[in-house]
Formats: sequence, structure tokens, C-alpha cells
Amino acid sequence: MSSKSEEELRKWLEGRFRRIEERLGGLEEAIIERKEARLRIAWLRTLEAMNALGRTTGTEQLAKHIGISRSVISEYLNRMEEQGLIKREMNTDPAVKARYLWQINWDALPPDINARLKKKMALPEKV
Repeated sequence: MSSKSEEELRKWLEGRFRRIEERLGGLEEAIIERKEARLRIAWLRTLEAMNALGRTTGTEQLAKHIGISRSVISEYLNRMEEQGLIKREMNTDPAVKARYLWQINWDALPPDINARLKKKMALPEKV
């Protein structure tokens, strides 16, 4: 093979690999966006339930209210706490059967979510 044809082959391969990398990057971004959207919807549902239950709530109470398992809600709560969206505190009230109580960190919520939840707080619940 001559050096000219080797150089042409190298450039062609580099171009192909660059296009493949760009396409894979686009697919990765799309996958990440879909996962985040699902998590955010689940988190919003969790925040709405916390809002409906009042100032603070336990994990078990929240799981029952939403209708999902305790392990799933625990995972949501832990991730939301990592993001600063909610706060966890030790329960000191022996009448409440929960190790931790969770509350919304209103200052950390995105403005649109904050407004949406506060609007729902103002509305009376339908019986």
C-alpha cells in the first residue's frame, strides 16, 4: 500500500469513527433525558403526596398514600434528599411510628414546581 492510500484510508476511518461517536453521544443523551424525565415525574408525584399529607411525613405513611412499596419510596426519598429537594430528620415523637420524618425543602424546589405544589395546598381536597 502506498503512503497516499494509507493516508486516505486513515482519514476515511477517522471520519467514520467521529460520526459513530457523535451518533452514540446523541443516543446516550436521549437515554439520560428519558431516565431523568421518569425520575422527575416520580419525584413530583412524591412531592405532591408529601404536600397532601402535611408538614412532615414518615416513609411508610408516604408509601401507603402513593400506593407503592416502601423500598421504592425510600429510594426516591434518598435521591431527592441528595439533590436537596427534601429534608430528613429523626422522629422524636413516640406517638408517630416512623424512624425518620421527611419534609419538603421549599427553598430548593424549582420555581414552577414550588408554585404548583403551593397552589395545590390552597385548594381544598375533594372528598
